[in-house]
Amino acid sequence: MLQARFHAVVVSLNENYFVLGGMVTNSNSNSRQKYLNTVECFDPVSNIWETMSPMPVKLEWGCSVVTFDSTRCYV
Repeated sequence: MLQARFHAVVVSLNENYFVLGGMVTNSNSNSRQKYLNTVECFDPVSNIWETMSPMPVKLEWGCSVVTFDSTRCYV
């Protein structure tokens, strides 16, 4: 991943893996945790991570559902 995180949601969609949200430890604020709205996509064929458009809200400990036609992911 481009940004290390924990408590993220991982989704498999169209042969790619998406990592959504999660938390990071913010070293600038005495180890306080920061929630993320970032989305990263991993393409296992090319072995490349890509930053996608962010989610409108920050997410931690979420769940996800992928549509049957594999075009959308709901978190």
